[in-house]
Amino acid sequence: MAKHLQNMTFCITGTLSRTRDEWVKAINENGGFVKSSVTSSLSYLIIGDEPGDTKLNAARRFGIRTITEDDLTRMIGRSPSRRPKVQEKPKEKGNRFSVLEL
Repeated sequence: MAKHLQNMTFCITGTLSRTRDEWVKAINENGGFVKSSVTSSLSYLIIGDEPGDTKLNAARRFGIRTITEDDLTRMIGRSPSRRPKVQEKPKEKGNRFSVLEL
């Protein structure tokens, strides 16, 4: 697997569409690291809904680039998986219900 985020550091602020654990896993799987606070060595601050003023102000003070979830997804090249997609098996003739495979 390509390491699209090799040696980049991230911090997350605000509410995201996926859990923080899912984003941390996706970032780590792609070679990046997640920090709990904004420092001058941070690569990016990921901004969700209602971001915290403390992290935003620190990012501005240190000149850290802010990105959205969509930006991070593009950097990774795919979105982090949540759960396997449910796929419907073809109906058998005469069967009223489809069987779902997880």
